Amino acid sequence: MRVRVGARVARRLLRYELERMCAAAGVTHAEMGARLGVSRASFSQAVAGKNLLSRPAMEVLATHLDVVGRLPWLIELLTLARGPLGEAAGVRDQELAIGLEAVAVRVEVFDPLAVTPLLQAPGYARGLAGAAHADAVALRQGVLTAGEPAELDWVADESALRRPVGGPSAMAEQHAHLLAMADLPNVTIRVLPAGGGPPRPGAFQLISTQDAVVACQETRRAAHYYTEPDAVADYRALFDELRERAYDPGASRDLIAGLGAPAG
Repeated sequence: MRVRVGARVARRLLRYELERMCAAAGVTHAEMGARLGVSRASFSQAVAGKNLLSRPAMEVLATHLDVVGRLPWLIELLTLARGPLGEAAGVRDQELAIGLEAVAVRVEVFDPLAVTPLLQAPGYARGLAGAAHADAVALRQGVLTAGEPAELDWVADESALRRPVGGPSAMAEQHAHLLAMADLPNVTIRVLPAGGGPPRPGAFQLISTQDAVVACQETRRAAHYYTEPDAVADYRALFDELRERAYDPGASRDLIAGLGAPAG
């Protein structure tokens, strides 16, 4: 795991993995519970993160679902999930996205309102949502600079880049940060021109792990996740359309550099 996550996020990610593995194997909670010698309700509570399976139970589960190769990852998640839960920090369903980012091989993002958290500079992050958000963002960004970094393809709305957050110095820092990050071989930034064209969709992202692609769309109070092939294909087509309408990376870099240039 390239980015350490807290116990609360680990429980969310463990829940996602267990539900996905059971569904892929066509195994119900009742059947898995019987295999482990517990009730359906007890196994469902374990999947929901209300209680946690023991390591031996996780080994039995991995063997029964034929995912022994994933066992070290499941055990690592289980270890992290046993840590202190701490404050909920209001992230609710968005916690799963943080966990998925931590193990992603590729993240594709569109947000018409703000810079993606994976590329937010400290001053911008504080101006957007306070110090706690800035600290959380800093941890999440490690996925882009780890030994085996994830790829990031971000389609930025030009209006979001021009929208002032945190004051002039924070915006100058943000534009400089984007230019520096765009130099990384695993980061691609394309800017969607302001005005004209079809209406912008809401923010969403496609998170690719080693064995799955998840489409995620956030609302103010929740996040919705889709793994069904038709749903993922729909979001993929939308992202490809936005990418085609955006400036290429070189022109996008020039635009961002112009935003950070001194007036006059």
